[in-house]
Amino acid sequence: MRKLSLYVILVLLCFNAEAAKKNYIYEYLPFDNYSYIFKEKDPSIFKKLIFIKKENIGNVSKVEKYTHLNKNKKKLFRSFSFIAEYEDNITVELFVEYRKNKGDLKKAEIKALYFANMYGQMPHFLKEYNNKIYIHEDRGKDDGTWWVMYNKREFHINESRCKKNRITKYSGCATVMIHELAHVIQQLTGVISPSKWLRARKLDNKKYCSKYAKKNAKEDFAESIVCWFVVRYKSNKITKGEVAKINQFIPNRLKLFDEMNFNMYPYKISK
Repeated sequence: MRKLSLYVILVLLCFNAEAAKKNYIYEYLPFDNYSYIFKEKDPSIFKKLIFIKKENIGNVSKVEKYTHLNKNKKKLFRSFSFIAEYEDNITVELFVEYRKNKGDLKKAEIKALYFANMYGQMPHFLKEYNNKIYIHEDRGKDDGTWWVMYNKREFHINESRCKKNRITKYSGCATVMIHELAHVIQQLTGVISPSKWLRARKLDNKKYCSKYAKKNAKEDFAESIVCWFVVRYKSNKITKGEVAKINQFIPNRLKLFDEMNFNMYPYKISK
């Protein structure tokens, strides 16, 4: 009888674990099936890159690992700064870090061009509220975390996320760029009504696009923007089953974003 009870408990635990998993679609974003949502050679509205100067910037956020995010670590950021210009009258400053006594403008320009091109593949509404991108040098210590500073129109990149397997990593990095830009528009602007967002989230009845979205309302917002963008504008890059599941799991979030009538230039609704 005791063995039977233990068996029942194990079955219930397994069932509950499986049931919990079913309230999100993806284990993580970028997408589980490794689809190439973005490619480096895809169209970009990036126009040109202008070198500004070599400069040292004090008290720049230092996050080498995800666990450092809330520890307020700072560092002296030795950088080459650039301005990138885009077809939709958007500009952004890029700061490319270099090690002490190892500044190489040509290498910095190559890095700036890589991310400036990627930024040009972002829809207009995500770019228009962001001013700066900090590109932190890969020193073999970080875990590839990207982050947004609270109350600043900027985001930070640990370049290591994109360096290995450049072709496959590009799509993942571009997807994370959407996520970080979504944080910028949520925390700094009145673009999205907090009450409408929380209502849409509640109506979706504890369903999420990704496991990470379950962390909190802010991460849910950023992950939901990614899934909305892909299902509306890159649906040919994922399976029909995934499209159906996103529409089934987060319909009220999708509806809210649809109703915002964002400036999506240069994208059109995918068919």
